[in-house]
Amino acid sequence: MDFDKEQLTIEKQNGRDVTVEKSNFSLQDADGKVIATAIQFPVRLSYATTIHKSQGATYEQLWCDLSSLWEPGQAYVALSRLREESGLFLLRWGHSSIKVDRQVIDFDSHLQNESVLRI
Repeated sequence: MDFDKEQLTIEKQNGRDVTVEKSNFSLQDADGKVIATAIQFPVRLSYATTIHKSQGATYEQLWCDLSSLWEPGQAYVALSRLREESGLFLLRWGHSSIKVDRQVIDFDSHLQNESVLRI
């Protein structure tokens, strides 16, 4: 939201604004002697990735924009990366976000017709 040399103002997921001030960190050797120090904002790095690169990964939380998908199965790959649905945050999506390969539709129709014939 805002920052200067001494503090950051961030907005958390719940909408609350939080001010984060710089902190001093020290690294000590086995004898307790300070061998390095750092001054930084104590925040966790966040990152983004593509749907293709996320294949095989598992996430606790996913913020996903499904508005510009072009390949069948992309929405499935993106949404199936989560451990629990409570971690899903969809930014934008629509009916055109869900693309299914024609061969999958045909195969499903074939299975549906076979199960009707067996009954």
